[in-house]
Amino acid sequence: MDPNEHIENIDALLDYRGVPSAIKCWLFQTTLRKGAMTWYKSLPDESIKSWKGLGRLFSRHFTAFRRHPKSEASLEAIIQGKYEPFRAYIERFDKEAVQYEEKEAAHAARDSRHEENTKSTRQEEGSRKGTDKKKEDKTRDARDYKGPFGKFRDYTTLNASQECILTKCANAEFQTGRARFPKQLPAQPNVDKLKYCRFHKGHGHNTEDYIHLKDAIEILIREGNLKQYAKN
Repeated sequence: MDPNEHIENIDALLDYRGVPSAIKCWLFQTTLRKGAMTWYKSLPDESIKSWKGLGRLFSRHFTAFRRHPKSEASLEAIIQGKYEPFRAYIERFDKEAVQYEEKEAAHAARDSRHEENTKSTRQEEGSRKGTDKKKEDKTRDARDYKGPFGKFRDYTTLNASQECILTKCANAEFQTGRARFPKQLPAQPNVDKLKYCRFHKGHGHNTEDYIHLKDAIEILIREGNLKQYAKN
């Protein structure tokens, strides 16, 4: 058999099953007979570095068995011998034509499988990337969560931080005014444990970033309870 065709047949069979190159090297010896097996056993230890390398060694050693690829030009070159019966000529031509068609069909099938495998790999990679991005976005949203939008369009400029105001006034103005402490938020996965909000007693954002606290302070300032923290 043509050594190149032998390698191509192995590729066609094993690529369809997704067999990696390293396994092809191990299975290659099971496809050999007689002289080819003798040659394979004579190879030096650790001389096989890759599947492509093994294919080149095999093809080079058995190059005398290579068949010239059939083409339309080679078919056109087939002519009837001077004393060759017409039936014999037709049979010879048909034999060559069949080999040409088989070669073309094998190449087309191999290209089709390669295209399908490439498309499938891209779809899997795209699906995996989409899933990873959703997880990343979800994690980032949870990590950067600062609560809903505020109740007011304009807020009073403060002369102290929200956390400072909360610390000094939690037991007085916050309890007598209309502002109320929220219920403690349930623990959420993937939140930033390094950030802690003293207003709702939970992780995920800092006290200074939480919009509900900003709303509560604004309510109390407008009621006249925290005017000392309004920046003049």
